[in-house]
Amino acid sequence: RDQQVQLRSPSYRMDCDSLRYNAASSIAYFISPTQLVSEENTIYTEHGLYNTDADITILYGNVLLTGDDGQTLSADSLYYDKKLRFGRSWRNSVLTDTVNHFIVKGNYLEHHEKGGTSIATDSNLVIYIDDNKDTLFLHCDTLFIDFDTASNPTLVRAYFHTKFLHKNIQGACDSMTYIVKDSLLVMYYNLVFWSDNYQLSGDTVRFCIIDSVQSTIELCRS
Repeated sequence: RDQQVQLRSPSYRMDCDSLRYNAASSIAYFISPTQLVSEENTIYTEHGLYNTDADITILYGNVLLTGDDGQTLSADSLYYDKKLRFGRSWRNSVLTDTVNHFIVKGNYLEHHEKGGTSIATDSNLVIYIDDNKDTLFLHCDTLFIDFDTASNPTLVRAYFHTKFLHKNIQGACDSMTYIVKDSLLVMYYNLVFWSDNYQLSGDTVRFCIIDSVQSTIELCRS
């Protein structure tokens, strides 16, 4: 033990006060607050282990992963595969993107740092801040967010008991999709939609949001 312990692998530099290392299994066990630093991200943890051969970490205790793309993932527990740039987190999970101005909260998250589909379940809440500093709140049972290879969100899908709240619009429905590029929001089944002084209901509603104001609304099969 030392007060300035440092362990290096091909992927990470690990800085901490104390750790245990099993040379036979190539696993480092973190028993004190530790930082894992790489070119792509930095991970803080208080307890856990890192398999230096497989490049896999299993961490718990105020875990924080900070990426080089403006995204952070915090949680009570985290599984992270550095080769795949893929993480799973449990309890009090928060994914924050300072570049695209959104926050995803839930008790279980799956996230791909370099594109793909991220999933959030259990007490989900999405907070999105647009260019006019207006905030959209979205809640549902299960959330899917598709990202391109540059970590930009392209499609949001919300399933079951979906509700959203914005300065100009509010709504509730069974499920919903949002196409980011087209600013097109589609609500499905058992829906109610409020805007200003009117209310809409039906099986499907499609509308566009431009500069925080809905510009086109299409009501289908009322």
